Amino acid sequence: MLVALLGRAYAGWAAVNITQALDSVYSNNPAIRQAEQAVNASKARLGGKKSGYLPTIGIEGSYAHLDPDPLLNFPGFGLIQFFPVDNYDVHASLRQILWDFGRTSSAVGAARYSYGAAQRNLELVKINLTFQTIQVFYSVLLLKESVTVQQQQIDSLKEALDLAAKKVSSGSATHFDELTTQVKLAEAETQKIDIDNMLRKQQISLARLMGVAGSEPFDITGEFSDKTIELDEKELIAAAEQNRAELKLARDNENAAKSQLSASRADNYPSVTADLSYGYKNGYFPVLEDITQNTVAAAQLSFPLFNGLKTYNLVKESDANYSSARERTREAQEMIVAEVRQAVSEARASMDKIKASELHVQLAEEALQQAKVRYESGVITNLDLLNAETSLAQANLLHLQALYNYTLSRIALNKAVGAELLEKAK
Repeated sequence: MLVALLGRAYAGWAAVNITQALDSVYSNNPAIRQAEQAVNASKARLGGKKSGYLPTIGIEGSYAHLDPDPLLNFPGFGLIQFFPVDNYDVHASLRQILWDFGRTSSAVGAARYSYGAAQRNLELVKINLTFQTIQVFYSVLLLKESVTVQQQQIDSLKEALDLAAKKVSSGSATHFDELTTQVKLAEAETQKIDIDNMLRKQQISLARLMGVAGSEPFDITGEFSDKTIELDEKELIAAAEQNRAELKLARDNENAAKSQLSASRADNYPSVTADLSYGYKNGYFPVLEDITQNTVAAAQLSFPLFNGLKTYNLVKESDANYSSARERTREAQEMIVAEVRQAVSEARASMDKIKASELHVQLAEEALQQAKVRYESGVITNLDLLNAETSLAQANLLHLQALYNYTLSRIALNKAVGAELLEKAK
C-alpha cells in the first residue's frame, strides 16, 4: 500500500505528508534493519544461554584394535585374555547440570537484559530517525513556503518596475528609479535561486531518510503549528525520567553488567552434573567378544581451585564494566534533565517570537500600503517604496521561520519528554 502510494507520489507529483514520509522511513531505512538484526542476534544469544538449563544428549561410537593380543599366561590356568582384540562401543549419552550455584541463571539474566537493551536500542533508532525526518520534512516545508514568499516579492517588484518604466516615459520619474527597481529585482531573483537550491538539497536528504534516494523529486504537504501549550518544567522532567528510552536503555545495560558480574563470580563456585549413558559394547566376561547391552549412571562434583587467575581478572573486568554502566545511567539522567529544560526554554522563546513576527508582518503590511499611496502621490521616492516591499517580504520570511522554529521546538520537547513526537504537533 505504502509503496504504491509513494510510487504515485513520485510519478504524479502527489503530495506526501509527514505520516507517509515516516512510514517510508520505518519500511526502508537501513539503520532500522540493522537494529532489528541486532535484536534477533541478542534474542538468539539469550536462547543460547538458556540452553544451560537443558541436558546435552549425543550418540558416540568407537572401535579399537589391540596389537599384540592382550593375553596373559598364568601358571596352572593357561592363557587368559582380559580384553578382546577388537573393541566395539556404541552408546547414547545424556549430561545434565544439576546445580551450578547460580552460574547459569546469572548468565541468562545478563543475556535477558542485553536482549532488552537491544530492543530499547531499536526503539531509540526509530525515535532518532523520526526526529531527524521531521526536522528535514519541515525544513522542506519552510523552504517551499519561502520560495512562494520570494516569488511574491519578485512579482511585486516586476509590477513596480512596470510602474517605474511608465513614470519614466511620462517624465514623472527618473531613469534612476527604474534602475534601482531592476537592482532590487535581480537581488530577489538571486535569493530565490539560493532558496531553490537549499530546497532541492533538503528534498534529497528527505528521500535518503525515506529509503528512496534514487526517486524523482516529490512534493510534500503539511503545516506549521502555532498552538500555544502549557509548560510545567518539573512535571515534564518527571515524565521524561519515566519515559525516555535512553534512560531505560542505560538501566538495562546496568542490570546486564550487574548480572555479568554475578556470572563471573560464579566461576569460582562448584557444580554438580549427572551423566547417563546406554549402549552396546564388548569386553565383558565370560565371553569377551560378545556385544553386550550396558548402562552407566554417574554423578560428578567439580570444584575449581585455581585457573591461572582467569576468574580473578574476569571479575575485575566485570566489576569495572558495572561501575561504568552505573555512571552512564547517572549521565543519562542528568542529560535528560538538561534536555527538557533546554527544550522548555526554546519552546517559550519560540512562542514569543511568533507573537513578535505576527506584529512585524502586520506593521510591514500597513507600511507598504501607506508607501504605495505616498509614492503614487509623489511624496516618497521609488527607493522608499522598494524598501517597504522588501521589509514586508522579510517580515513574512521571519514569520515563517518563527513558525518553523516553534513547530520543531514542540517536537523537540516531545522527544525530550519521551512522548510521541507528532502527538501534539499534527
